[in-house]
Amino acid sequence: MAARRIVDSRREEPLPRGGLRSACVKCTPEIVAALESYLGNNFAYTLEAMKDMIRFDFGVDISTSTI
Repeated sequence: MAARRIVDSRREEPLPRGGLRSACVKCTPEIVAALESYLGNNFAYTLEAMKDMIRFDFGVDISTSTI
């Protein structure tokens, strides 16, 4: 069935799969750099503290599991 779809569509290159979803990505490279900077300044910050700092600096609410 999949082979027939590929032949019918005349597509030679496969469609891209996986990767980042640009519409849903909250942790931008700037936020990652800020998190690294926070840890460079004080490695004892908790995840909750860094979450609050990101919310204050960028206005983005990310989960602690993202950090």
